[in-house]
Formats: sequence, C-alpha cells, structure tokens
Amino acid sequence: MALRLCVLCFLMGISAGALAQGSQDYTGNWFMANGINRVHNRWSVHTEFQWRMFRTTSDVEQMLARTGINYHLTRDITFTGGYAYIGNYAFGEDDNTRISQENRAWQQVNLRHDMNHLVIESRLRIEQRWIGDRYLDRIRHRVLLSYRLNGHKKLVRRAWSAILSDEIFIHATGNPSFDRNRLYLAIGCHVIPELQFQAGYLRQAVPGFSKNHLQFGVFWNLDFRKKAG
Repeated sequence: MALRLCVLCFLMGISAGALAQGSQDYTGNWFMANGINRVHNRWSVHTEFQWRMFRTTSDVEQMLARTGINYHLTRDITFTGGYAYIGNYAFGEDDNTRISQENRAWQQVNLRHDMNHLVIESRLRIEQRWIGDRYLDRIRHRVLLSYRLNGHKKLVRRAWSAILSDEIFIHATGNPSFDRNRLYLAIGCHVIPELQFQAGYLRQAVPGFSKNHLQFGVFWNLDFRKKAG
C-alpha cells in the first residue's frame, strides 16, 4: 500500500512536469509558518502564513495568510473550513508593488494513516477564489508521506523525518483545467514533539514552464485544552 502511494506520488509529479514546456532560471524562496491549535477534543484552529520570494533573496512575489476551523472526527479524519487572503506583488528591481489581491474560502478533508515509522496523508481541498472581479473554483489533492528516520514510532524530541508530497491543482471553472502541480521533498526535525522545523525543495509546474523553490517552514501543534487536575 505505502509503496503504491509512493509510486503514484512520483508519477503525478513527473506527468505534471511533462506539461511544463520550459523552466525558469530563477530559484525562489518560500517561508511558511503553520499551526494547529487544539481547543477541544473535537475542535482546533488552523493558522498559516507564507512569504514567497520570486528569487532567493529578493523580489516579493506573494504573501498568503490562511486560517480555519478543524473538526477532528477521529484521530485520522479531519474536516476543515476557512478563509485565506493572498497578496500578489510585481517583481523587479526594488519593486514591491502589490498588483492584485485574492480572497478565498476553502474546505478540505484530511485522511491520515499511521504505519509505525511511516505516516501517509491524503488531503482533498476545494477553494472558492475571488481575484479582483474574477471568480474561480479550484480542486486540490495532495498525497504526503512522512518517514521517521531515527527509529521512533512516535514523535519525540529530536525526531527526524523525511517528507515527500505531491499536490495537483485542477480548475473546476475556467480553462485550462490543469492549474499546477507541486512536488516537494524535505527533511524535518521535531525539536520537541509539538514543534517541527522543515527545509526542502519544491518543484512547481504550471502550463508552459516550471520553477524551483527552496522552502523553509516551522510547524507547531499547541494544546489549549484544560488538563484534568
């Protein structure tokens, strides 16, 4: 099962990459901060911020802020609904002018399967996007594999993980139907069980070209539930 999903993940990235007819010479840089803040046995709050650079050290391309409410049906099934704001910027020498903004509603279901050292996640997300005076619907599906490298079956302090994911984006309205594909490889370290740092490489393919990105992230899982005294 896990092997089949790994192969599927790679094939999705390769097939989407074949749709990209060229590549950009520039390497971008993405910074992200994600949090799952547990407030109830069933409920948590999703917080997320991303800062995307067109080049490694200059030219702001995009700023994204996303939040949502998670409903944990079981340990392995989570439903989420939320809102996101995206600001797009002109990139050029010393040019950080915002050229467009997007308001987005989104809903998703995330399925998780824990196989000792390997965690498999399948995430389906639906987005309603308002970009200026345009409205678009988009569907996204991501398969993520996380393998714990130093023999731990559970998250502990200084636990290292290898991460592979592939996400395909499809327009439900508008042409072309294929929007983009993101193939991501990373290494992660839980400095404590609730806090992980990631560093990785992302290859994004859109119709006509593809581009490389370095990606750095911090992920936290905070628990605000009252403890039994």
